Amino acid sequence: QISPLKHPWAYEIFKKMQKNNWVAEEIPFQKDYEQWTNNELNEKEKACFLRALAFASNLDGLLTKTLSELIKPHITSPEVCLALARQIYEEALHVDSYSAMIESLSFDPDDVYGLYRRDKGLFYKNKEVLRSVSKVNKPGFKTGTPENDHLFLEACITNLILEGVFFFSAFLIFYNFGRQNKMTGSREMIQFINRDEDLHVALFVNIINSIKKEQPELWTQETQENMRN
Repeated sequence: QISPLKHPWAYEIFKKMQKNNWVAEEIPFQKDYEQWTNNELNEKEKACFLRALAFASNLDGLLTKTLSELIKPHITSPEVCLALARQIYEEALHVDSYSAMIESLSFDPDDVYGLYRRDKGLFYKNKEVLRSVSKVNKPGFKTGTPENDHLFLEACITNLILEGVFFFSAFLIFYNFGRQNKMTGSREMIQFINRDEDLHVALFVNIINSIKKEQPELWTQETQENMRN
């Protein structure tokens, strides 16, 4: 039951999400493959592309698990759960889309997904992401106490940072290639993903603001400082 709506913004976002249907098979990667194999990208450009692809694909895998196992189980609003269920589907779609890109460009999946093992910058970014969400990733965690409610709020804010900052920093790399008429299929796929992420950001902005409104005691100076750090 979702009526009467307590959080109408969530239902509005859910309906917008429904209109954004797409699949990876719609994207043409033939030109990208030809540019890559014909060395129309220099070695620095190839390294930059692979690093952005590795970072974005790692993040989407982490987010799919985090949303489904750590965030959604603690949401009680039916309409917010609807929007989160759709977001989880879209994150899974993004995981599949990165896989399609990797296959279409004949990359070795282990070289992409495992790049963080060889790249210290990626390793520490991924480590920081895991550290931020690990606070609610413990057996028996339940909201309902001031301490755990604080941790859950911080997990939601961390998710917003990942989707609103980390992802977009990777997207810029693909857009820059597209501006140079390079890897245009990859750029097109990122545009679809970006459109999804815009709504994901809007969803979590509203979730966080609703928690702040309904439980203002959680929005402490300490919480704000923790998020800045």
